[in-house]
Amino acid sequence: IREISTDIKGPFEIKSRHGSAYYHGFIESDTKYHCAYFLKNRSEALQVTMTHWNLQIKAEDSRVVTYRSDGAKELISSAILKFLASTRTKLTYSPPYTPELNSIIERNHRTIFESAHAMLLEAQLPLFFWEDAVEYGSLIFNSVPTTTGTCSQSLLPEES
Repeated sequence: IREISTDIKGPFEIKSRHGSAYYHGFIESDTKYHCAYFLKNRSEALQVTMTHWNLQIKAEDSRVVTYRSDGAKELISSAILKFLASTRTKLTYSPPYTPELNSIIERNHRTIFESAHAMLLEAQLPLFFWEDAVEYGSLIFNSVPTTTGTCSQSLLPEES
């Protein structure tokens, strides 16, 4: 049982070498596991959400209790609402111009895209490789251990 935050970033001025203009990210609030998807159009949000559910949620045989977004129309469309209802998932979203209320994914965007930018600069690659760099940034992000959002037994004080 968990909460997933999601957001779409873009359109990017420079399309990726695969033709993507948008990035759609999902992050689990408890484990901080991140998944990145790349879109040519915002209208692909429903298909990406369903794909994410089938690949990540069903594969782990778990249930998402809350789906959190920033209120963008493609992330809270009637089709998304219908899909979430079929999975018994509650939708929450923040009002316009309040990214701090969807801070988990917003901070993740910054971390992933800063690492992608650093990779592109260091490798001296053209910007149309941004999708590849973001994909590797996500892979690195998921490889770094974290205790954020979880409480390890070893960190708790011992009871007397």
